[in-house]
Amino acid sequence: MKLFIYDLALQPDYQDPAAWDARVEEVFNQHADYLNQAIKHGRVMLVGRTDTAPKDNYGLVVFEAENQADAEEFMKGDPAIARGVMQGRAFPFKLLKVTDQARKWQAW
Repeated sequence: MKLFIYDLALQPDYQDPAAWDARVEEVFNQHADYLNQAIKHGRVMLVGRTDTAPKDNYGLVVFEAENQADAEEFMKGDPAIARGVMQGRAFPFKLLKVTDQARKWQAW
């Protein structure tokens, strides 16, 4: 396995929360479930997002995959991407350093 990241950004039609209807809220719930299950099974190690207005917001997922094709398949399986609410890009990732101090910032 190799380490990868994918970034997520809201599609332009969803950058204004006023455009979020019940379908979009359901997609966000499915997105959270997808990532929680991947964390539970050890595939995802880190999930986060910027703390900015939705139009400027983006997220990041650090995860394991066999290769680029597997990474893209995993990313495209995320309901937020699969259902067109977010767009994403997958990249190989090289973790250089991590500290215990980083754990204090965990929100959940």
